[in-house]
Amino acid sequence: MPIDQLKQVTDTIKEQFPHVVLLAAGGINETNIEEYATLNINGIVMSGLYQAKPIDIGVKMERID
Repeated sequence: MPIDQLKQVTDTIKEQFPHVVLLAAGGINETNIEEYATLNINGIVMSGLYQAKPIDIGVKMERID
């Protein structure tokens, strides 16, 4: 859905149902995320994290008595 059309839809939904939670997903990346951030939505879903270059992650666990 084009961003201008999505804006109209999200504005209409939020106007009629202000407590509904809306998320935008699909085709969102670092080049267009700012446009989506201006929408009347509660969150943005991106898969870029899963396509990023792998990195080493360390975890330290300690027992708390």
